[in-house]
Amino acid sequence: GVEGNEIVFTSNQASPSAGDWQGITLSSASSFQTCTLSHFRVEYATNGLYLNGNQAPYPAQINNGTFYECSSSGISVNNSSPAISDCSVSQFGSTGILYTGNSSGTLTNTEVEQIAAYYHSGTGLQISSNSHPTVSGGSFQYSSNGIYISGASPLIENVLVLGCNAYGIE
Repeated sequence: GVEGNEIVFTSNQASPSAGDWQGITLSSASSFQTCTLSHFRVEYATNGLYLNGNQAPYPAQINNGTFYECSSSGISVNNSSPAISDCSVSQFGSTGILYTGNSSGTLTNTEVEQIAAYYHSGTGLQISSNSHPTVSGGSFQYSSNGIYISGASPLIENVLVLGCNAYGIE
């Protein structure tokens, strides 16, 4: 899409709800070299975007995306090294953004926020399983945990964590 004319990926149900469809998956089995998603919205999926085995030299480029009402994660990164920038994730089930399985890449100027019925639930950003992304700019607000790190070594700089009811960073 382009600014002002974004592409919308959504449920085909008359009354949509989180988890109505699986979401977008980009994997090592996909027949692409470099995939770019720009100016788009994903709503009512299980996982808004699932990246699996999407490594350099052709990592996915994800920018200016909105992930809304996903029943599990807005963005799930497994064994991948995407460049994610200027995205927003809100009203997610368990994790706004999840890095696992030796993932890397960059997460820049991305906003993750729980609002309405999801207020103070889930984890904004979870980084685990030997993952080591660089996270800069952006914010993680009003979830249960802002940022959760387990068995990983990310670089995190200039990030706002606000209004979490359990841990800001654990």
